[in-house]
Amino acid sequence: MKFKGSIYITDSSYIALKEDWADDDGFDPMDETIYCPEFTDSLMKSTGTGDGAWKVYECESHSLSGIQAIIEKSDYRRYNELGEFSVDSASACVVYQHEADEYNPSFMATFKDKPLCWVLIKDFDGVVETYYDSDGELHFIGIGNRCFFTA
Repeated sequence: MKFKGSIYITDSSYIALKEDWADDDGFDPMDETIYCPEFTDSLMKSTGTGDGAWKVYECESHSLSGIQAIIEKSDYRRYNELGEFSVDSASACVVYQHEADEYNPSFMATFKDKPLCWVLIKDFDGVVETYYDSDGELHFIGIGNRCFFTA
């Protein structure tokens, strides 16, 4: 999916308003969608492995297959860590920062001092793909003016 702007990577339930969580008119983790009109572009996927914590790494590769190979090798020591996010709902999402902040202003009020719950990629211009590794775990891969992956 194409994104142009600052994006959050976080647990879908942290951003969703209570009335929109697991509702036909909001965030539905069962079919991995965000139906809220406040979000123009968004990705929501099952983690494939349940709850946990994922780090976001910056990389030089601009190739989807190249980044997938990095993930499969599981050796991230040479990559710059951009942050870490946790998941308590077995689903993670990528949404525009300004749309999430407008939709749910209490998101940052609640999580500002909990940086391990979200990662902000500033001024991203590119495509975010999803990839499930050989263990069935979800990874977001960003290819654009900045390249990154979750692991």
